[in-house]
Amino acid sequence: MFNESRIPDEEYPQRLERLRALMHEKDLDGVLLGTGMNLAYFSGYPSPSKSVPRPFFLLLPCEGEPVFFSHSAHKAEAVRFSWIQDVRDYQEHESSS
Repeated sequence: MFNESRIPDEEYPQRLERLRALMHEKDLDGVLLGTGMNLAYFSGYPSPSKSVPRPFFLLLPCEGEPVFFSHSAHKAEAVRFSWIQDVRDYQEHESSS
């Protein structure tokens, strides 16, 4: 399903450090990314470029470890393809209708 030719994992922390330098300049505590190219650039997960019914989120704090949020159906893929250690999953909210 995914292309196995990947960017080396050591590249991603370097990308995060460059972003953190910009966050310090702008006095930001963190950046929250949703499904798309920016998420793929910082996580290594080949995220779809369009909105999906089960979106992915990536929290990049100025300090501390990043957190990858994935729907439970895609958690194994997120763990496999992302360099991020803290991968958390969620399930849809069930409506009471």
